[in-house]
Amino acid sequence: MEESIPKKTRILYIYELLRRGDVLRKKDIAEKLDVSEKSIQRDIDDLRLYLYEMKPFAEIAYDKKEKGYVLHTDEHVWLQKSEILAISKILLESRAFSREEMECLLDKLSLQTEAENRKHVQQVVNNEKFHYQELQHPTHLVDKIWDISRAIRYKKVMSLTYKREYVQDEKTRDIYPVGLLFSEYYFYLVAFLKDYDFEFPTIYRLDRMQSYVVKDEHFSNPHDERFEEGIYRKKIPFMQPGELFTVKFRFFGQSIEAVLDRFPHARILTRKEKEIELEVEVFGGGIKMWLLSQMPYVEVLSPETLREEISEILERSLSMHQTST
Repeated sequence: MEESIPKKTRILYIYELLRRGDVLRKKDIAEKLDVSEKSIQRDIDDLRLYLYEMKPFAEIAYDKKEKGYVLHTDEHVWLQKSEILAISKILLESRAFSREEMECLLDKLSLQTEAENRKHVQQVVNNEKFHYQELQHPTHLVDKIWDISRAIRYKKVMSLTYKREYVQDEKTRDIYPVGLLFSEYYFYLVAFLKDYDFEFPTIYRLDRMQSYVVKDEHFSNPHDERFEEGIYRKKIPFMQPGELFTVKFRFFGQSIEAVLDRFPHARILTRKEKEIELEVEVFGGGIKMWLLSQMPYVEVLSPETLREEISEILERSLSMHQTST
């Protein structure tokens, strides 16, 4: 029999079938590819040798029950069906991507499961997928995230055109990108402005970036050397930039876990039966949003300026909601 399909093409095709969880039956695949079963067996043997030498966490085995070959993988290396389902649910809840990108991501994730479990994963997420409500911006973000992550890794200067909400004019800046974060539905770029010696970085929401260029120019910024993305993320609630300061407050609510989940670096100063005093370091004014959302379960102790500002906001709110007499 003349074999019209190149051996390399056959092997890649066979490996892709096995990788996605299909059962490989020599007779069926030989007929499909118009080659002999002996050729398919040699392809399988070559793949087995490759996996043995290059991917010891995976092997091709004959399944007597299925009467075909299957790919067995080390569960500690590959994503399992339960993990793929969990990631899919988190993705849907994040609402971080446009409908098009979200559907693409979910479809690709489901294809990583074995054929017998793929339908179950798809059925579990299909209802949420159908009713998925993308955010007000329809911006595609996946490629943008990748480009920015490379600029951060290789310390490349970026030229960024940005438009803030309620502001008509766009602004173009050259920046030193140092961090990429996700919070409350949105992705953010953390960067220092080129030619400005600011102590703290600026934050840009990715969906508000009108355009960007990653330049060939590299930067060496002393701020970047001490910038730690993970620590910064803990200290900036609601992604509002600003100076670093310390807040002390009392908490009277039911669940201290909710507070510590929001501020994992918070320090408990005193603990009584019905109140806990905490201290937390934060950047910017985002903590005001959280404090106001927790009223009447918190009391700001310091700094005094924040305590006064919270009091003024509450007084204005009370005035607006009082019934006219």
